[in-house]
Amino acid sequence: NYFFNFIRMINKLGNIKYTLLSVIFLMLSHFSFAQFSDDFSDGDFTNNPTWVGHDTLFTITSGELNSQSAGANTYWLSTNSMLSSNAEWIFDLNLKFGTSGVNYVDVFLMADVADLTTAQNGCFVRIGSTQDDIKLYSLVSGTATILIDGNDGDVNSTSNNPFQIKVTRDVADNWTLLYDDGILGSFTNAGSVVDNSINSSSFFGVLIEQSSAASPINNHFFDNFYCGTIGADLTPPSIDSVVVVDANNLNVYFNEVVEINTAQSLTNYSADNGLGNPSAALRDATDSTIVHL
Repeated sequence: NYFFNFIRMINKLGNIKYTLLSVIFLMLSHFSFAQFSDDFSDGDFTNNPTWVGHDTLFTITSGELNSQSAGANTYWLSTNSMLSSNAEWIFDLNLKFGTSGVNYVDVFLMADVADLTTAQNGCFVRIGSTQDDIKLYSLVSGTATILIDGNDGDVNSTSNNPFQIKVTRDVADNWTLLYDDGILGSFTNAGSVVDNSINSSSFFGVLIEQSSAASPINNHFFDNFYCGTIGADLTPPSIDSVVVVDANNLNVYFNEVVEINTAQSLTNYSADNGLGNPSAALRDATDSTIVHL
């Protein structure tokens, strides 16, 4: 018997279940950049998706996007994203310093231009600032307005502020801001509001405002960015079993239907005992939960 370690299994779009509607949505999102995700597990932020901006001021550290500005600076990265309604935005971040009016982060859910310092229209979440809180803003013709104001002092550590943040906007323009500091293990609902001042987007991104203080240097961390339709399946498939067919062939049985492109990507599989990647991967023609290696 062989013991196989599958170390990279069906990521990114692997959790899309196959119905006619989801196939159509996947095709449309591929061409319109409406949906994207990035967990930086590939150690790269220049591809899949492509981030642009101050790329020399960021790096990947232990699978997270990490700031690299040595002093006072305003710097950013952004990627294509056109989703603006019936949408949810989810991301993790950790600011390992005390935030202030000159040390904070704006995560743009929607922006009209790639250069976030010149954005005129969009929506963003500000983490930090004078109140050490989390707020949702709209940006209209260059003027920022608070839509949802989180609790003052929630971003209160001088060395460790880990949060998962989730923002939703439904088809009726109801916005909701939620965040989890990882301690309570559940989301705090910071509030809801109806707003339709911004109805289009071209980019998603992060904008860092950093002072000359030592503590913020290299201490902004981001991970698990996701932008998609509300209620999309975010749970990736898992392997139920692996069957050795013969000396050269394996069948991998997943617990749900897998998306064909990632299922047939050779680099998504690796077998131990020196076998490495397969020479071929083919999703079964009749049962889309099986992949033949």
